Order: sequence, then C-alpha cells, then structure tokens
Amino acid sequence: MNHGVLRGILTACVLFSGVSVQLAAGSMAPAPPTGAAKAKLVELNSAPKAKLMTLPGITADLADKIIAGRPYHSKADIAARKIVTLDAYQKQLRTLVRVQPPGVK
Repeated sequence: MNHGVLRGILTACVLFSGVSVQLAAGSMAPAPPTGAAKAKLVELNSAPKAKLMTLPGITADLADKIIAGRPYHSKADIAARKIVTLDAYQKQLRTLVRVQPPGVK
C-alpha cells in the first residue's frame, strides 16, 4: 500500500478517535489538549505556588514571580514579561498551562 494513502487513512482514524499520535519526528505539531487533559492544565491566574512548582523548570522563585505578575491575559505573557525564557515557554510550558483572563467565567 502506498505510504501516502496509509498516512491519510491513519490520520483520518486519529482525527475521528480523538487520539493524538506523531507519525515521524517533527511531522506533526502537538494536538491541543481536549477533554480530561484540558482540565489538568495549570491555570496561571489562580494556581497556588505548590501547583505552579509541579510544572517543569518552575522553581519556588519562578512560582513567586508568576504569582506576582498576575493577572495574565494570555499564557504567553509569562515569556513576554520575561518570567521564563521564550524557549522554556515554547518547549516545556505552552501545552501545560492555561489562562482564563480576569472577569471571564
């Protein structure tokens, strides 16, 4: 069977099943979190220090800086405000955090 056809069939199966897989290194961007995974995201505007410290690379000092920088309007604000490096945000934190802007329910 042609690899392109097989990849298309596999992609369709994955899309319909809601499962995220990576066919080859770097071939697909990570799927955004949905369902149960979304519920486990760390909320930057309300998470306590202990919860923030469960994130990779977040020390007690960085957790304090995140808390002091509240409120955030987007999760990328932690990199834009130089609390963490852009590289650390993109590689380690982007898919693990979320922001619900103040006043939004």
